[in-house]
This record gives sequence, structure tokens and C-alpha cells, in this order.
Amino acid sequence: MQQDVRCLHTQSQISTIIEYLTTTTHHGFPVLESQESPVFVGMISRSYLLLILKYIVIKKRVELTQKEIQHYLEDLPRIELHSLLNRIPHGEQVVDLEPFMNRSTLTVSELTTVSTTFELFRSMSLRHLPVVNRKNHVVGFITRKDLMHERIEEIYQKNKHTIKPPKLLYRFRQ
Repeated sequence: MQQDVRCLHTQSQISTIIEYLTTTTHHGFPVLESQESPVFVGMISRSYLLLILKYIVIKKRVELTQKEIQHYLEDLPRIELHSLLNRIPHGEQVVDLEPFMNRSTLTVSELTTVSTTFELFRSMSLRHLPVVNRKNHVVGFITRKDLMHERIEEIYQKNKHTIKPPKLLYRFRQ
């Protein structure tokens, strides 16, 4: 589990979005209510962040209407960050991420077992999953890769003293 999680806020600065996109390869980012209230409210994908930046470059404004969102969604697969970087207005402009974020994101509690989390990943075909505490604050982030390593390690540690060959093979050896 990654404990140093890069989170955005519902009202995020463009400079923060650019920093996260250029310094990580994450496919999704947790979104918090605000800096004053760091409650987890959803996730936003890298694709949608790129869509927002492209819109800002083309329209030279930060507010988006629902019709404009639909129009730019069609271009989503063709957006590349490096082509936008030198055209994005610098400064501390703030963008509203709420129209783009997924509010129904699955999370796990920091008390959830590895096996339960593994089953959730397997059954839902998840890529990543925020880990939250009782106050719904993000305390970690689990990816498929993290979980596979943890699952293997947990099984090994739990059974390293009791691992025996399968009974069928054991009977043939005797």
C-alpha cells in the first residue's frame, strides 16, 4: 500500500494538476472535499484531467458546461500531456473537478483484511483502491501490483511452517 498518496481537491489549482500529471504515472487520483476538510469524496482519472487541461487551452477559460464536457469526451483518447504543457496558462487558476469525478468509487477501510481486498480486486477487476480511515480520510492507496505482492507474502508467512506436499503425491511417496 502506498501511504504517500497524491490527492486533489474538488477545487484544485491547475498548477497542482500539472505537477501530478508530469511527476506520476498514476491512472487515477483521490479527490478530497477541501484542504480544510480532507474527506474523501471520489476519484478522478488521468484522462479526465487531460480533458480539462485541453479544454482550458482551447477555450482559455476554466468553467465548463455539460454540453462542452460531452463534446470534449469524444476527443479523450487523442489527448497527450506534452502537447498541452507549453500552452496552459500559468498561475493559480482553480478548476472545479466535481463534474468529472466519480463519486461512487469503492474504498476499503484501513482495517480491511488483505484477503477481502484481494477478492474485491479480483471480482470487480479493479486497478486501484483508496484506503480510508473511520473519518473517511485517505490513508493509503492500493494497486493491483501492491496487492499481489501482499497476498503472496501473507500466504507464505501464514503457512511457512505448515506447508506440506499435496496428499495425493505424499501417498505415492510412502
